[in-house]
Amino acid sequence: MGKEQLLVLTGWVVQRRVLYGGGDHLEGIPAESYVFSSVDCAQLMGWVNAYSGTAGYFVQYTGTWRQPKVWSERWGQEEHIFGLSEQLLAESCLPHCKLDVYMEHRPGVYHYPVAWLRLYQAHPNAEAALLHGLPRVLDDMIQAKTRADRWEKNVCGKLDMPELDWGQ
Repeated sequence: MGKEQLLVLTGWVVQRRVLYGGGDHLEGIPAESYVFSSVDCAQLMGWVNAYSGTAGYFVQYTGTWRQPKVWSERWGQEEHIFGLSEQLLAESCLPHCKLDVYMEHRPGVYHYPVAWLRLYQAHPNAEAALLHGLPRVLDDMIQAKTRADRWEKNVCGKLDMPELDWGQ
């Protein structure tokens, strides 16, 4: 992806581990990451689907990253991104993506950060629509496009919105 400052969003799973002696502790496991360059995105997965004769199918966290060639965005709706700041974005390869503004609380709105960043990569003027009067329209369109039955087989998280004239 080049030598630019990549923007990485990582999803974590926190598990309580109970020890034989009766003690316990919390363990944070990196589960899935989306690595953004200025024009592309890669998904890294720290888990695999596994099968056990006694447990059936389950998610196994591997502790290592693998990068599928063909992937679909699995995060969907997220409301909180720990550490997200204007400064972090300014130092990344997507300094004008306004992810921090997109993630701000608006009543009745669900946020889809990976879909928003993929839309911004394809149409950088989406920033202007977000900042200058159309955030609710964008929110509603993104939510409609990422509905489970439509978004389940998305290709690399690309969000297509032909309803908007991006040339203006």
